[in-house]
Amino acid sequence: MYLDYTPEQQALRRELRAYFGQLVTPAYQAELAESEGGGPLYMAAVHRLGADGWLGIGWPT
Repeated sequence: MYLDYTPEQQALRRELRAYFGQLVTPAYQAELAESEGGGPLYMAAVHRLGADGWLGIGWPT
């Protein structure tokens, strides 16, 4: 049995790592460490996730 990620899954993983690497700044990490979320940087990140199409229900094509 071959248990590994497909090439598509590996590509998605790389894409998400790069995306969140850019999104999660040191200031954002500090805000989350000092609160339980909901601050201005957190809300900006959530809005960006939505604007970039990462929030919502996916449907296979």
